[in-house]
Amino acid sequence: MLDWKDCEKVVKKNSISGQRFLSMSENDIQRFPTLRVPQIHQLCQEINKRDGKRIFFQKRHQNQIIQESTGKVV
Repeated sequence: MLDWKDCEKVVKKNSISGQRFLSMSENDIQRFPTLRVPQIHQLCQEINKRDGKRIFFQKRHQNQIIQESTGKVV
């Protein structure tokens, strides 16, 4: 199991929210311990990749609901 207490301190100290964490600049990333930077990059990329897939399917699903409720076919 990974021990992320050092990163937790940085997140709390700088009030980094989830959205801000996923879209951190290089300046933000430099605040974390040097050994954790590659892991943080990888974590953000994986979450963004998964989140992007969900957003696509959610939008498609919402469009279908609107079409069904109005009775219009686009």
